[in-house]
Amino acid sequence: MALASANGPAIAYINGLVSLWCGTIDGDRDDWTSWDFAVLQGPIWKYHGIYVVTITPYLPGSFDHPPCNPAEKINSRYKAWEYLMYIYGLGPGLFYHVLPKPYWRNLCRLIWGICIAHQHKISVASLKQAHQFLLDFVLEFEELYYKRHQNRVHFVRPCIHLLIHIAPEVLCAGPGIIGS
Repeated sequence: MALASANGPAIAYINGLVSLWCGTIDGDRDDWTSWDFAVLQGPIWKYHGIYVVTITPYLPGSFDHPPCNPAEKINSRYKAWEYLMYIYGLGPGLFYHVLPKPYWRNLCRLIWGICIAHQHKISVASLKQAHQFLLDFVLEFEELYYKRHQNRVHFVRPCIHLLIHIAPEVLCAGPGIIGS
């Protein structure tokens, strides 16, 4: 997996998802205790952060900076590379037993689509597949998180909409890994 460490939109998706999973997203909202996706709270968030740190010795030495404990540092001093590794590299395994299954599958669609779109060389078939995964992610995101509730419209940040344009832009400008 090759992702540009300076990929701002990729970080924005992560930040938005983590704030939903922690139940800390800004804005007026309904009762967050009813959010079945806000699972990274209290002891679960604390243990999740410890788990992230404990897997560090098992990462290949080629990683620039393994992710720190997100429960302690995600709001300050968490580097772009740590965010990318946390979600796109380790996310499917880290969140498998943490997120409810529909949210975990939705996350995997995002990861798969982004990882394909950021390869050095992408076949047209792979790009079409990435586009479909990202379209599915956006639609499911709205169904799972936003649920067409007016008081949740702030969940759908502009970076979520941007996802539907990534694959077509690869056709115009080339893979995201070679652009800035």
